[in-house]
Amino acid sequence: MPTFTRTYMNPHDWDNHPLRNQLENGIHICASSNMRTGISMAYQNYTNLCSINALMKELYPMWNSSEFQLEQYLELSKWLQENKQLFPSNKLFDAFRTNTKGLVMLMRKLAESGVKPKDLKDTYTDMNLRGQSVSEKELMFLKIWTAVDNGSAGSYSYASYRHQLINKKLTIEDLNKALESLKAKDKHVPLPAEPVIFLHGFYFITPEQQFFLEQLKESFTVIMFLYYEPKYERTFSFMRSFIQPKYGWEAIPYKNDSAAMTDHISDLFLRVYEDGNGTFKKGTQEVLSYSNFFEFIQDVIYPNYPTEKNSILKEFNIFTPNANEMNELLLNHYPEFDQKNRNFLSYPVGRFFSIIHEIYQDGQYRLTYDQLHELFASGWLYNRETRQNARNYTHDLKDIEAYVEQANTIDQLITLCENLRNQILFIHKRFPLPADASRMQKSTRSPFTKNSHFSMEMDRLNHIIKFLVEIKDICNELFESGQSGTKINLHFKKLEHLMNRRIGHVQQDFNKVEQKLVEDLRTRLSYIRSDTDLLYNDLHEAVSLYLSGKFDSKKEKLIRPFMEIDGEAFKQKNLDYDYKVYVSGLDELSLPLVAETIHWPLQRDTWIALGDRVPRIAYDYMRTDAKKYISRYLFYIMLRFISKDRLHLSWIRHFISQDERKSALYIRQLELPTINYTPPIQEKMYVQNRLLTEMVYSQDELESGYKTLLYNDFFAEYVQCPKRFYYSYLMQEYPVFRSEYTQIFLFTELVKISAKAANYDSKQLYRNLDPFFPQWITVKKRLEAENALNYAYKRTLQQNQVDENVYVSEIRKNFQFPGLKNGRREALFEQAVMQRHSIEEKLMTEQQVSLDATPGYHCRFCPHNDLCPSVTHGIDLKEDTDD
Repeated sequence: MPTFTRTYMNPHDWDNHPLRNQLENGIHICASSNMRTGISMAYQNYTNLCSINALMKELYPMWNSSEFQLEQYLELSKWLQENKQLFPSNKLFDAFRTNTKGLVMLMRKLAESGVKPKDLKDTYTDMNLRGQSVSEKELMFLKIWTAVDNGSAGSYSYASYRHQLINKKLTIEDLNKALESLKAKDKHVPLPAEPVIFLHGFYFITPEQQFFLEQLKESFTVIMFLYYEPKYERTFSFMRSFIQPKYGWEAIPYKNDSAAMTDHISDLFLRVYEDGNGTFKKGTQEVLSYSNFFEFIQDVIYPNYPTEKNSILKEFNIFTPNANEMNELLLNHYPEFDQKNRNFLSYPVGRFFSIIHEIYQDGQYRLTYDQLHELFASGWLYNRETRQNARNYTHDLKDIEAYVEQANTIDQLITLCENLRNQILFIHKRFPLPADASRMQKSTRSPFTKNSHFSMEMDRLNHIIKFLVEIKDICNELFESGQSGTKINLHFKKLEHLMNRRIGHVQQDFNKVEQKLVEDLRTRLSYIRSDTDLLYNDLHEAVSLYLSGKFDSKKEKLIRPFMEIDGEAFKQKNLDYDYKVYVSGLDELSLPLVAETIHWPLQRDTWIALGDRVPRIAYDYMRTDAKKYISRYLFYIMLRFISKDRLHLSWIRHFISQDERKSALYIRQLELPTINYTPPIQEKMYVQNRLLTEMVYSQDELESGYKTLLYNDFFAEYVQCPKRFYYSYLMQEYPVFRSEYTQIFLFTELVKISAKAANYDSKQLYRNLDPFFPQWITVKKRLEAENALNYAYKRTLQQNQVDENVYVSEIRKNFQFPGLKNGRREALFEQAVMQRHSIEEKLMTEQQVSLDATPGYHCRFCPHNDLCPSVTHGIDLKEDTDD
């Protein structure tokens, strides 16, 4: 069918274009969804509009589904694992295994571009004849692609898709059905018998688009309709390399443009590039400079996106050359802002399904503490007998973290926790407490008490053990013993059943966002229907990619690529409401555009040589070569068509750990004024942050626990740091130490007091204490014990009265303040006695009590240094001022 190329100079004046009648009745396929939206807003009488991505998704739904891409990933991963012997080295095999997803995407790109394995093989031959080298990894890629190109027996494959596009002509019925299914998003009326297809926004073309458009031209009349300004031929002419007879397109016609260049900022910008000897004139459009991405979020996203307080979504669009990176940051840190593209793994309820697969490693269930914590926090672990959710036990996990540090598997975790339970029972038996024991008695019960794991309540430890057993049961259910793999659909059906059995028990613990996520997860899991084989070792990566949306077809993101800004030119035609366009990322490293096409493991020379065999492949590196012209073209459109009051320009000085970036070349050439962003109401924000770190309590709140606080030992902590006192006795019954660093001091104190109290020799003493500290290797424990015995208490240990009829050794002070020198420790208790009256008076008579921190060298020994925002770390101190 005939193909034409036509141009226009004003996107707002199509009603006066010679093709106006055909435009009104034609089919409009746009290069981007933003171009589709723009044309729809500018010409509301146009009916059949769609983006090329949306159309291809409707025409080839299976190929573009996330589920099929997951199947391709697992198929390739299985092939790699089963054919490891074909690789010349383990290093090369590891490289291909690490890049499995990238290999799938490359083979999909080649299939979508109409390239066959034979084309690549012939390219290698051509290169060898020219004396060009073909790398070992490129040869290996050809072998892999040839093996998997046809897929599993009877399945849809790379070859199937390629064959479908080449051999199955598109019909008017195909287009009508596809456009009808898109009508929820775009207007649609039945197509005429011989429709004309207009292509918009294709100022460059990808190989994949070209392959599809070649098939489209076989069945329909196609008009490439381009925005082109002849007066700026030096900038706009890059399009001629894409639109030319060599690739099946009528050449862009040459026209004279009598329109004079004006003093508009857009003309000021391109005039220099056109004349070659002009000078830039200073512009007045302000450019905002953000220090970091989070300032950008605060200034741009928060005010425009609906929240609980403001449910109205304001009309705005964000464009940036760094769209991929910024959207990734947005999804990871603020997933609520882009719910269409939400990453399930950004939420604990979704992370559960990734981690439960990560646990399985070569037939064993390996589990780190961090993974365990995430499983507990997910909300999916539930004890039906006690109706307890593991989310309520994440704090208890922190108490046992040091104790289970050496555990690598679920079985080891369960065994250690059961041993801990027996040890706690032993300690309780050896150091019994009366039923009415005071807080002071409990806190000085035994030399083990200050270790967080030995102070755990037995009931809560039992619940942790039950949750660990539950994790093991889930793993046993998902991974069949003695098997290395299963079928994709069978495994995902197990996951679906797992969710369905638990949802009734756990959903009350989920918030509204999590409940919606769970429903989306259930739907997503139900889509998997393939009976392709998979290996258990491949599941973690595959499930993570699937749930994170890495296989999803392209959706509209909150932050759009700068390359889609041409669609904004149309939106300005009939705009009669408040609409803002934010263009960020205008820094020296991002604009002019710098994207380089990389197709590992193929080299650029190989890709260029492949373009000689399959011409449409050349579009890839042609786009890279034209990047500076494309950048100028887009920047010109932005300046010309978006009004100054609607356009907000910016860049981020520190982006993704980069050194400070300057503004883009174009910003500096136009001498646009730049302003550093200043967060609003800084003073108010500072006050709010300060109040969060100063603990203020009323007299009534403190009075209820008054009697339980009247101990000099407790006041010694107040003397050292009022905030430590707050954490130790107002937030909990008494403090315990969780960090390994402090527990080493407790261990040495335990060795010293045991050597004093019992007549054990060093070997017998070590044998008795060794099982209580499984977190440390034998050498470490022996060295610490031997060193402690050198300083064992030589004098008689004095008993101090700490409560009515209760006497405890003065060594309790060493366990309360481990790490401090004796002189400093004694000074705290002496000051507590002297200041007792004033402390009591301050706590109980003042209307509001501010428990401020007094940070210093002692912070390193504090049991709350993982919570306190005022903590001073050792590296911050120039000298030990109080020790």
